Amino acid sequence: MVGPPERRLVTRWMQETWRVSLRKACRASGTAMSSMCYRPVRPDQGPLRARIRDIAHARVSYGHRRVH
Repeated sequence: MVGPPERRLVTRWMQETWRVSLRKACRASGTAMSSMCYRPVRPDQGPLRARIRDIAHARVSYGHRRVH
């Protein structure tokens, strides 16, 4: 079974190689149009990671289970 990231790659390849529209490439590869337009949204974790790192350096005896 192939996941959505691989299907997106195949669809993009079909689109570039055969110079067809996105809709036609999706239909030929069996990929949903919504899957091609999907953009993952993740919040920025930088400040949280920095704070965890600071706590871990200050409280070495806590261990990784208590600092999360």
